[in-house]
Formats: sequence, structure tokens, C-alpha cells
Amino acid sequence: MRLTIQVLVHCFCLGLYLVPIFQPNINGGPTLDELHIMNKDNQDIHGSATLLQIFSNDYWGRPMMSESSHKSWRPLTVLSFRYLKGISISDQLTMHRCVNVITHAAAAEVVGILSTRLFPGRDHLFLLRMITKASFAMHGSHVEVTCNAANRNHILAVFFSAILCDPFCPLLLVVMALVCGFLCSETFLFQVPAAAVTLVVLQNYTRRKTVAPKSEKQSLSSVILEHLSSALSVTPRLVLMMFSMFLYLGGRYYFDTLDIPEGLIRPAENPFYHFSGQHRARNYLYVLAVHIAKSWGLDPIGFSHEYGFDCVPALESWTDPRLALPLLIAILLFSSVLLALRYPRQLLGPVAIHFAWLMTLFPISGLVKVGTFISDRIVVASSVSVCLWVGLALHFWVTRGVHMLPAKPLQCLLAAWTFAVCYARVHTRTLQWMDSISLLESSLETCPRFAKAHMEMSKVYSGLFPNLHDLRKSRHHLDIALSIDPNLCDIHQQYAHVAIQEGKYLEYESELVEAILCPFTMGGAIEMWQRYWPAALSSAKSENERWQIQQRQDEYSRAIQERAQLKQEEEERTSS
Repeated sequence: MRLTIQVLVHCFCLGLYLVPIFQPNINGGPTLDELHIMNKDNQDIHGSATLLQIFSNDYWGRPMMSESSHKSWRPLTVLSFRYLKGISISDQLTMHRCVNVITHAAAAEVVGILSTRLFPGRDHLFLLRMITKASFAMHGSHVEVTCNAANRNHILAVFFSAILCDPFCPLLLVVMALVCGFLCSETFLFQVPAAAVTLVVLQNYTRRKTVAPKSEKQSLSSVILEHLSSALSVTPRLVLMMFSMFLYLGGRYYFDTLDIPEGLIRPAENPFYHFSGQHRARNYLYVLAVHIAKSWGLDPIGFSHEYGFDCVPALESWTDPRLALPLLIAILLFSSVLLALRYPRQLLGPVAIHFAWLMTLFPISGLVKVGTFISDRIVVASSVSVCLWVGLALHFWVTRGVHMLPAKPLQCLLAAWTFAVCYARVHTRTLQWMDSISLLESSLETCPRFAKAHMEMSKVYSGLFPNLHDLRKSRHHLDIALSIDPNLCDIHQQYAHVAIQEGKYLEYESELVEAILCPFTMGGAIEMWQRYWPAALSSAKSENERWQIQQRQDEYSRAIQERAQLKQEEEERTSS
């Protein structure tokens, strides 16, 4: 019977995502960073790149030492894309997404096991394990990392860090999890301390079962000494974890790949990064609170695949009503600390675990340089402890609460409604991630002034989806994006793409100049430049027309050189 239930729950965790993934979608295809994974020019995944090259490049195929590298070192994730793919090209994207789903279900299984280690005194531990596993699988913030293949590194990191938490895990497997974790994602670095805290607490609960039961009124000092003693009993594992962290950081420091170049951190994607002083502290306090709320299953600003420039308006003063969110969260967290101090034997360990996993949100605290602003993928690790608490609460309700509380039919109805809402949210969001159109539409519904989303929507109507080709709509979205963020230089390449389809060659030429001067579109714009001018000159119907075209090319070339030189001189003055 147990095996049957276990298989059914696991099938549910898989089917939760596989059903929308395999659902027919006329506009289905790679979304966002999946385009990079499926790009045939990606030598690390589809080409003949050697292992040495893969380990020397970042996630996007650029050398880690390059100034254009985002310093995302994930060679194991890259190798998983290289060797785990479908037989035919049409199957590859689906296969990549299925690997993510399987990995997510495996991570849910490990988290379910951890719940039985954390609450060993509960009746029906198998039921607790299954409920916690299902809760992890149905967390709304996991959709991005599960159904979007390019975010595989985040769920792999959580899977390996969860393995580290189990005191019954063989030491060899711990070593393998550490190696694989660091090789699959840089975010794993922030999860190792959380895993270490969890390991100590779970080891303490394991040791409690082997000694005489103590009073429920055990003092705080004695509980702390208990945990310190448990830490000593797993010292080899803790030393291994700490040593691996210092080794990883030391290597990144030695090769000068710790920090992302500031030129790659863009206001279009991280609008708060350039803030300073109290203004920075105030805004990142809100950003951190939003991520904590997301880890708790709440969505205070709505769903969007990104929250770029002007999607989340800056908090200009300490009287901004949105600061009520971090205040409320601070009160709840402080209350949990007081309860843990009041009942240390029962709560000190679980509360410590919760705070430890919340610390995995450190990268978006504003204290380190990251290109990410607000996103669901950041909170997956911090949701581990949340799912442990949710699993315990649901287990208590199923085994006792439903009989202790009044109105049993109403309770069951409420539980069924909650399940239906969580399932529908995961199903709907997964469908939105299956194609660019629905994903962008959902983002613009949440963030009508999201300039980058308007630019991406312009691409949809300018030929990305031939059945939706509409240059008027494409230009309309571009105009909106430009009015919102005039500094979004990527937009010029898209303006050029639209202009040449409309036959507006002079506009195409001027926009192409701006696209070449934009560091984010320079490569593609130069290729367009090299293709355009020979074709324009060969199509001239007279010597006079040919001379005019040549004159314009020369003028644009001089303008590009002059502006590039001015920009370089300005950067040198700034750096000096």
C-alpha cells in the first residue's frame, strides 16, 4: 500500500508539469534563455567544444575571463544539456524540460525525507513525507525553474544542497553532492551554510531518540549545548562543507571571476542597482521582502517573468506604504524568534533552519553585485524550509486538526479549494512559460510599463511568429518601450528590423548606427551593417544614387568612430 501511494504521489509531482508541457500549443517554442540553449551556434551544447573549453566558459559560452562574461560558471548544467536531449531536434526542447521536471520531483522527494528527520516524533511519518513532497512540488515560485529548461541550474543546486542536510547520507555521497553543486550553479555557494545548519539540527533530533527523554521545559542554554554537541558529532561533514566553500571562493578570486562587470548590470533589468545610501537600503529592503513573501507562497506584486525598469517603481521615501510589507515580515520573523526562545526544545531548531534558508536570498540583498532584480527562481532554495513547515501544518490538520476543529465539511471544502487554487496556479503559469506570447502578455498585465517586455513583444509581431506578423503593432510596442526607457539601447536594433521591412531604408541606416554603438547589440548590428551596404550599393540604379549611398555609409562610419572614441575617453576619465 505504501509503495502504491508513493508511486501515485511521485506521478502527481511529475504530471503537475508534464501535462501542460505536452499540451498542444500552436505558438509553443523556446522562451527567453531557452533560445540560447537551443541555438545551434552554441558550441558548448551543440558543437565540438572540448571539456576544457566547457569548464573555461560561462553558462552562455563566453570565456569566464572575458569582460563580456556574466561569470555564471555552470559546467555540469551545460554538460547535462549536451548529453541529455531528444533524438530529433523537435524533441530536444521537450526533453530538456522533462529533465527539469524529473529533477524537481527528485528534489521534492529529498525535502519530504528531510521532514521526517526534522519532526521524528510525529505519528504517520510516511504521510508527513508525502504531504511535504507534494507541497514542495506545488509551490508556485518553482514554475520558472521547472518548466523553463535554461533555469535547470537552480533546481539542481537545491537538489544537491538538500542531500547535504541528511545526517544519514553516506560521506561519499556528501562529497559528490558538494562537487556537483558547485559545478552546476554559483547559487549553491549560498545554500551550503543553510545545509550545514539543517544538518546540525537534524543530527540533534536523531541523537535525542537514543537518549532518555528530557523535560519539554528544557532551558535555552541546554538546548544550545545539545546542538553544539551535535555539531561536533558531524564535524567531518561541516569541515568538508566549509573547506569546499573557501576552495570555491578562492578559485574564483584567483581567476578574478567573482564579480560581474558593472557594464553588464543594466537598469532595464536591475533598475535599483545604481542606487546608493538610504535610497538603496530602502529599495532593497522592499526587494528582499518581496522575495521572502514569494518563498512563503505569496505574490505581492503579481506574476511576471522579469520585473525590469519601471515595473516596480522606486520607493522615494520611508513613508512609502509599500514598506508595510518588510515591516510585517520583520514582525513575523521576530515573533518566531521569541517563540523559539520561549520553547527552545520544540522550536529553536526548526526556526534556525528557516532563517538559514532565508539567508540564501543574500545575493539580492543589495550587498553584492548581481544582474538579477526580482525573480521567482531566486526564492526556490528559501522555499525548502517553508515547505517543511507547510508539510507539518497540513500533516497536523489531516491527522488531528480536522477532528478537533468544528465544521468538518467546511474544513474539507476549504482544503479542496486551496489545493485547486495551487494546482491551477502551477498549471496556468507553466502554460504561460511554454511560449513567448503568453509569457510576455502575462508580464505586461502585471507590469504595463515594462519597457523590455514591450520590446520583446515587438519581436513577436515583426516576424518571430509569422502567423502574427503585424508591423504596425510591432512599432507601437517599440514606441511605448522608448517612451518608458529612452536609455534602452537594444531597442534600436529592433527599430532597424522593423524599418527595413517597411522599406524605410534611411531610418534603417540611422537606427543601425545606434545599434552598433549599443554594447548589447553590437555583434548582431555589425553583421547587419556588413550585409546591408554591399546589397544597397549593388541595387543602385545610377551612378549618382550609388555615390549618395556611398556618402551616407562614409558619414555613418565616421560618426560611429567619433562617438566610440568619445565614449572611450569618457570611460577613461571616469575610471581615473
